[in-house]
Amino acid sequence: MNSKYKKLEISIKKRLTWDFLGSFQSAFKWMWTEFDSLREYVPGDSIKSIDWKSTAKLWDVHVKNYEEEKDLKILFIIDNTDSLTFGSEKITKKECVEEIFFLLAQSAILTGHSIWVKINSEFLDFKKWEENIIKTIKILHSHSPLQRGARGGIDKSGKEIKQGNIKNSLIFHITDSLTPNITNLKYLNILNEIVYINIFDYFENNLSEDTFEVNLWNTFKNVLLWKKKKLVKYKALREHKIHALQKTLRKQNIEYLSLDNHDDIFLEFYKFFNSYKT
Repeated sequence: MNSKYKKLEISIKKRLTWDFLGSFQSAFKWMWTEFDSLREYVPGDSIKSIDWKSTAKLWDVHVKNYEEEKDLKILFIIDNTDSLTFGSEKITKKECVEEIFFLLAQSAILTGHSIWVKINSEFLDFKKWEENIIKTIKILHSHSPLQRGARGGIDKSGKEIKQGNIKNSLIFHITDSLTPNITNLKYLNILNEIVYINIFDYFENNLSEDTFEVNLWNTFKNVLLWKKKKLVKYKALREHKIHALQKTLRKQNIEYLSLDNHDDIFLEFYKFFNSYKT
């Protein structure tokens, strides 16, 4: 176990460049700030920076002007469900989650910010301690996963969100769920910034008759092959769910990023950070 994590740590640290870290920092720069004054809105300002009370009183759109502060809390909400153990490729979805968490947490710490973690129902406050990135991954492995269909992370945490006083945080919600609790997401997004990271196995979203047959027999040798019409129906339903989720999150001004275990996560996040809010 330790050698595996050491290899992961070395691999990710080798690819972490100041260019990448700069992209990470600049993507969320407006969050590393505290309120200073009001000014008139100009095109390009974030909708979240609008002061609606002042806008209503002055009959003109005003935004909050901020000055930079030193620290930001970055919260990782990780749904540890048994579906993450699936993997038709070299790594499972859970191992993909580990890589994503390690990359983002390491980037946060190297840019001087605090991290805390929520795995299912447990909050872990690790602040700026780099060694606790590996500790978190080990805890992720030691936790009993939720049963298939059960909801974790944000979905079960409406009460916990209020008790935990989660605000002014950047939240990375890492999950393979296509049916999150939108009400809790909406509530949490009022005082925070959320990036919803949807994890897939490459096989799940790239089914064809040929790849399906090969992967199915390699992965589930006792399962019968689906008929062609069932495969087509499955693909259409899945595409509809993904599209509906993206549309719903956009309405709530929540960022969405999908990744699978075929992706180069460094490249995908680099592109994401550089296109963030543009």
